[in-house]
Amino acid sequence: MKNPKKKIVYLFLLIIIIFSGIFFLITNTGGTNGEELRLHCGAGLKPPVSDIIENFERETEIKVSTNYGASNLLLGQLKVQEDGDLFLPGDDFYIEEAQKEGLIDYVEQIVYFVPVIMVQKGNPKNIETLTDLLKPDIKLALADRRAAAVGRITHEIFKKNNFWENIELFTDVDTLIQAYKKIIQQILENGQDRPKVEIIFKEMEGDVVLAIHHKNSTYRKSLSDTLERIGETQFGLINNLINGVCDFFIDADFGQNQYAKVNLWNGDERKASYFETFEGVRYILIFRK
Repeated sequence: MKNPKKKIVYLFLLIIIIFSGIFFLITNTGGTNGEELRLHCGAGLKPPVSDIIENFERETEIKVSTNYGASNLLLGQLKVQEDGDLFLPGDDFYIEEAQKEGLIDYVEQIVYFVPVIMVQKGNPKNIETLTDLLKPDIKLALADRRAAAVGRITHEIFKKNNFWENIELFTDVDTLIQAYKKIIQQILENGQDRPKVEIIFKEMEGDVVLAIHHKNSTYRKSLSDTLERIGETQFGLINNLINGVCDFFIDADFGQNQYAKVNLWNGDERKASYFETFEGVRYILIFRK
């Protein structure tokens, strides 16, 4: 039962404990025998939701087609594809974003998340509190705040406790190289026989910046379209390569005398900062320290 114009029934899922609550909401979305429901669900919820769907399909004979992924990426897909019946992300931030896009028919808060620290079996390094994470021999894996709900929460907790000043972050260099090659490919496919490109790699205000400036070009989408939807090309770049690695901005000539910087991917709502003039398109990857 897929309808591109249909608004998403948005079910705000904050933790994966209360299975009965999830099942109740899924079974009361209006489906009948022979129909199919499309569910976009946070990846961390897959184990319990899979069991719920199995029971639901057996009892109702209604098939549930599932799409699991990071909450922010799922929201991005919904903005582009506009298909689905149920959306189960993990943070009220995605409620607000989906409401702004007019994707929601119904919202129900049913349970809540409790972030935890996962350690090796037996806790050999005796990690008991947040401050234990600052020990020099600790390696910490964090969810990306731009994509996952728990990543946003963790970022806020660390910021409140001034942890970022004492944590050293590392970048996946191989992924960075692939992202660079993908951007160069976009430039070459833009149509100019001799594209003029300037590459800048520097440290700026404590962050590391890689900028690829295609000078003799304009951006393929209008500014209003870019703010509304990233587009499949840039979404693929974000989803497959730079998600969890860096922030992504563009400075661009959008045509019609519109020049602006747009935050394509940094965890915040997309917005434009305007220039009086600008030449070409500059792709900016920012690696936060």
